[in-house]
Amino acid sequence: HFQKLIPQTIRKIKRSEKPVITTSGVEKRSFLHVSDCVRAILQAVKLNEYLGPINVVSGKPYSVLEIVHMIMKIMGMPGSPEVLHQQQAKDYVFNNQKMMDFLARETMMLEEGLKDEIENFRL
Repeated sequence: HFQKLIPQTIRKIKRSEKPVITTSGVEKRSFLHVSDCVRAILQAVKLNEYLGPINVVSGKPYSVLEIVHMIMKIMGMPGSPEVLHQQQAKDYVFNNQKMMDFLARETMMLEEGLKDEIENFRL
């Protein structure tokens, strides 16, 4: 039922298909590049005490529509995605202050990470 936003969008564009957003696209997501996730996890192993749950996420949320538009721009696809408004969606935005205080700071901004993902994407 649910498909992963970034790979599905890249896959559609590589096939010269218009991306489709099944919701309104206004819901927010906090994507963090895998390199930043790995750095945070490696730092977590070195912690000397339990600090409770730590959200390993980006501190900069973007709407689904913003993310899809960003991918389209990077890949040179003009126009806009098809927005169906068929499903309700909620924001997935989490506080990353403990991650920044105790583990690692985000170094790979979304656009840079998307370029990296697109460059290394395989169908």
